[in-house]
Amino acid sequence: MTGFDTQKSGFHIQSPIRRLFPGSERGRVVASLLILMAVRVVYLLICPLELVPDEAYYWDWSRQLDWSYYSKPPLIAWLIALAIAVGGDSEFSIRLPAALLGTIGLAAVYELGRRMYNHRTGVWAMVIVAVSPGMTALCLLMTVDAPFLAAWTLAIYCLWQLFRADEIQTRWLIPAVIVTGAGLLTKQTMFGLIPLTAIFLATSQKDRRKLAAWPFWTWALGSLACLWPVVWWNHSHNWITVSHTREHFGPQSQPLFRHLTLFLEFTATQFGVLSPMVCCSLLVVTAVMIRNFSDLPRRERFLICLGGMPITAVAILSFFQRVQPNWPVALHLTGVILLAAWTSGDLSLSTRLDLWRKWMSAGVALGAVLSLSVAVVPLVIPSTSLAGTKLDPTIRLRGWRELGNQVAHRMQLISGDQELLVVAATSRGPVSELAYYLPGKPRVYRWNSGEVIDSQHDVWGGPKNGAGRDALIITDQGAPLPERLANAFLTLEELDPIVVSLGRDKTRHFRVWRGGSLRAWPERSKSDSTVAMTPNALLP
Repeated sequence: MTGFDTQKSGFHIQSPIRRLFPGSERGRVVASLLILMAVRVVYLLICPLELVPDEAYYWDWSRQLDWSYYSKPPLIAWLIALAIAVGGDSEFSIRLPAALLGTIGLAAVYELGRRMYNHRTGVWAMVIVAVSPGMTALCLLMTVDAPFLAAWTLAIYCLWQLFRADEIQTRWLIPAVIVTGAGLLTKQTMFGLIPLTAIFLATSQKDRRKLAAWPFWTWALGSLACLWPVVWWNHSHNWITVSHTREHFGPQSQPLFRHLTLFLEFTATQFGVLSPMVCCSLLVVTAVMIRNFSDLPRRERFLICLGGMPITAVAILSFFQRVQPNWPVALHLTGVILLAAWTSGDLSLSTRLDLWRKWMSAGVALGAVLSLSVAVVPLVIPSTSLAGTKLDPTIRLRGWRELGNQVAHRMQLISGDQELLVVAATSRGPVSELAYYLPGKPRVYRWNSGEVIDSQHDVWGGPKNGAGRDALIITDQGAPLPERLANAFLTLEELDPIVVSLGRDKTRHFRVWRGGSLRAWPERSKSDSTVAMTPNALLP
């Protein structure tokens, strides 16, 4: 693998930036990032779409701050609570940290590319990530991926600085611990950074001695120490997060055709996350690097160990089970540095393959078009004939406010002066959406008829002092009322259903019940069943 003459072989995509922002190279990058961040913030201000179920779910966490939660560590809830405390309880405030953290992550991508190669590679890496459709979406929605990706990229940068080729730079130790610890408090995937770094050090002759040095173990153990709140919380809750995480990797016995289908589904989603040409190019660069792993220079070995190799492992995993599209996204951020170095001419694959780098400009342009579509479609689709069709990607972001309004109307008609309990015997999605979009943002309790706890709502349980209170109960369309929940009330009355139109023939349809005088919130059972109820049924 040989480096190119970067003055002759690379593409000069930074020229427009130089013309717009005269001054130093890094100054122009900072100006570009600030403008991009401002555009994202303005977009969030004008975006009419409602919270997706995951956003509402994490918002619900932020109302009950804790040391950890059922499926994830606590940082996402802490960030949302902070954003609300500063800016109020609006969709804009909830999503604002995603736009800010996404821009910070881009800055880290640029700095990593610049430090490892040069300014041009850093700019290419930053641009490739900025125009990736999946990255655009993740910078506009406040899910765990927004803080996680920022923490991952910053940690990779700090580790490269910490474990220099010549000697360990201990001044980077504390920053590395802080950002790695932040990542661990955001998403369990951050655990992988420690063994991946160890693999890099162990396979690099210049770095092998650093594996036994105190800075490596101080970083690893110091980062893990940040998890003490999560460990303490899980110890108090029967290690429920560990059990939940283990369920993602259970063995599945399926026909060969199904395994191939799962792999193709995963591959297709990655084409959507990165854009087709960028994804293909990244696959080629990664494959060549892995094939020549034993001959790789130090910096390429670092990027492959922390990007290409684990991406390959995730791809293999996709043969055996469904892999969520966002699982390898952090690894893409590392791999993109290699792709940018090849694109700019700082890295050579082979004489034949290097001829294809001229198409990267077109690939990035296609990504920019797709990324722009990600932003524009939510503003346009709801008012067109495509709303509610299979071509409408906004369905999950619409209809929740209307659902809240219709439920509030039912409550006003039947409650009188009494404050009703709100109970949703549904999946977790409608529970937190109702909690956010109902006037006054009341606590909404979930009844889970399944045998397994599968959300934070189940951990919280039912109302503590609800005996004697009436409730409005919501079930999914066609779903009868769970028997034990029905038996918990003295009387039951089925009300008119709620239908929320999403366009065309697409609707959200819920059955609604009035439960009179709660006896006591039932304890969980492993044999919950359902019973068909009739209006005004009186239960013994």
